[in-house]
Amino acid sequence: MTIEGLKKYRKVLILGYGIEGKSTERFFKKFLSQIEIIVADQKDGPNYLSRQDEADLVIKSPGVKKNLVYKPYTTPTNIFFANAKMKIIGITGTKGKSTLASLIHAILNASGSKNYLLGNIGNPMLDALTNGYDQDAIAVVELSSYQLDDMKYSPHIACFLNIYPETHNHKSYDDYFQAKSHITLFQKENDFFVYNPKFPQIENLTKRTLAKKVPIDLSSILQFSNSALSGPHNLETVASAVAIANILNIKEEEIEIAISNYQALPHRMNYVGKFKEIEFYNDSSANNPAATMGALVALSPVHTLLLGGQDRGFDFKPVVDKLNQCGVKSLVLFPDTDAKIINLIIQNEYKDIKMLETDSMKEAVDFIFKQTSIGEKCLLSPGAPSYLMYENFSARGDDFVNKVKNYEKKKNT
Repeated sequence: MTIEGLKKYRKVLILGYGIEGKSTERFFKKFLSQIEIIVADQKDGPNYLSRQDEADLVIKSPGVKKNLVYKPYTTPTNIFFANAKMKIIGITGTKGKSTLASLIHAILNASGSKNYLLGNIGNPMLDALTNGYDQDAIAVVELSSYQLDDMKYSPHIACFLNIYPETHNHKSYDDYFQAKSHITLFQKENDFFVYNPKFPQIENLTKRTLAKKVPIDLSSILQFSNSALSGPHNLETVASAVAIANILNIKEEEIEIAISNYQALPHRMNYVGKFKEIEFYNDSSANNPAATMGALVALSPVHTLLLGGQDRGFDFKPVVDKLNQCGVKSLVLFPDTDAKIINLIIQNEYKDIKMLETDSMKEAVDFIFKQTSIGEKCLLSPGAPSYLMYENFSARGDDFVNKVKNYEKKKNT
């Protein structure tokens, strides 16, 4: 909805007062100060949704389920897309979208192209308008399924990196995929859809979009090498970035400089260090089993694995089937997927894997140092969300790293 279109409303409710909600409030105060703003958030109590009755229009933040909104509404994402003059690159997928968005940002910087990193990984989109960002620049936007679910616009360059079984707060996997697919739904003939043909569901979207279709091609990155992006799953991320850079006519040497200098984002297969001659890796951002599989394959052999978390109905069988092949001898299992994983291990008749079920990272780290031998690897790659134990995956990864380093310090003293 354009600024001009918003002017017809007298009273607007911002539903959800987190980062996006506060950004929306700043936007309205600058451009639509004549409109009365009401704010309602879940923290306000059980009746916060009833405040919709007071408003002509609701601005729904991404974290609010759309079935809870019963008045006419729009979203901060739709407002940004309706009013931004910038060329927009939109990134979505189940895993790797933050890395891809930041890598594209790095490539654009290397080429001298003015650009902004927005969305989940960067600043809130509406802040780009409120703060007067250069409208001739390029916006690189990471888009979640929540932001895409009720989108009425699509980016000039849309990239759908991958899709794995996940629901988050969607009713089903199909709903989750449909929300993601909106990234290309409103594209036109002069737009581009960069997609991963490895996933049939994503490839099928090429039949439904008017945009120019650009499948990622792993052969396009044979000349590039980068230790910060190791593993087969990251090859697809790099190939997607190269495909987008080629659309923008960025020189090959500039792409190569950006990729070679790129530093991996925190909690994504980061090398923590060597402690007691054990190599530690932090992949706490792995919130689904497919991400764990990628880490296991990339770092194999992995001798000790920290696995599990909040049960979202994920299938851990492919991960458990891979444990022997990847050399896993010791497992730390976090709640509440621990019983499910143990049953799979029993079904596979694994007899030599030592296991610890715990909700304590300290206990986990003590177990790791006792069970892991000199020269072996330990990997935190849970394959599930952290919320039963931590606020988010960053807190989980930080606690792991701190406990490992503190164990080393205590033993040395």
